[in-house]
Amino acid sequence: KEGIIAFNAKISNLDTVKDVVDSFGIYIYDTTASVIKAEATAFDTEQLEADGGAFHIVVTGIEVSKFTNKVLAAPYVVINGEVVIGDIMTISVSDSNKWLGAKED
Repeated sequence: KEGIIAFNAKISNLDTVKDVVDSFGIYIYDTTASVIKAEATAFDTEQLEADGGAFHIVVTGIEVSKFTNKVLAAPYVVINGEVVIGDIMTISVSDSNKWLGAKED
């Protein structure tokens, strides 16, 4: 059994910056320094524009013993070489299960 957490982000002013976006994504950190995997989706600028500036990342492979470990996600966009960090999100698999009303067996 493994846990999964998805993080969503959006570049709200994409219409004004789309021509100068160098790259974008979400930095993922496990606050206990454990190894985690992250798979990015919609990380090309054409798809970003089609999705209205929204993108997400899925953190997979979280072991049951680490369900209470917090995972930190920091969305970013690089505009003309300058990194801009968005709102930082922190959650664990246990937190998300409680929020969803799911049971941990």
